[in-house]
Amino acid sequence: MRRIILFSVLSLILGIGLGMASFVVLDRYVLPAEPSSAQETPSPDASVSPSPQLQNTQPDNAALTERAYHVLEAMSTQDWEGLSACVSPERGVTFTPYSYVSEDDICLTPAQVAQAGSDNTLYTWGAADGSGEPIQLNVRDYFANYVLDADFTQAPILGIDYVISSGNSLENVEDAYPDCSFVEFYYPGIDEALQGFDWCGLKLIFTQEAGEWYLVGVIHSQWTI
Repeated sequence: MRRIILFSVLSLILGIGLGMASFVVLDRYVLPAEPSSAQETPSPDASVSPSPQLQNTQPDNAALTERAYHVLEAMSTQDWEGLSACVSPERGVTFTPYSYVSEDDICLTPAQVAQAGSDNTLYTWGAADGSGEPIQLNVRDYFANYVLDADFTQAPILGIDYVISSGNSLENVEDAYPDCSFVEFYYPGIDEALQGFDWCGLKLIFTQEAGEWYLVGVIHSQWTI
């Protein structure tokens, strides 16, 4: 009888351990990534799917993810030459300050990106949320305000070809870039006191040319009025 009880206890412990291990793996890799039916309280001005740390990640996306982090690192260190080498020679790179991609968004060539460190040209990138005033900044200042307003290298959620959050600004990344793939670095919030009103995301859009991933779009998302 003691042997039977001991075997039952060991089996129970082993079963719990395997269950926990399976939960950790599933919580980190969801295949495929589809919106869950679970009910959660959405963040202000954002409809966020109850997602784990990694959304829609397949093994063949390793090169895309690596490229995205490489681009993000070049942006963060203001390595304009390195960043320009990642920009599509054919299409350039288009910058969108608030989720919705417009035909009026600024598109820069690789040469313009390479010269950003010394170029003081003021571009009109769109209209500022709330005031409606034109966003007139040089490339460096635009990056500071509408690309690297958060440290996206440390973003807790990563989405691949998956829109993690949407707010008042319409999301049209799939329509604007139908032949591309994108990686989104996302913060559901940074300052707990703001209760999610400071959520933000950065989408890097890539196209394949001669077997390499090249940057064609940079979309910044945040809470808007």
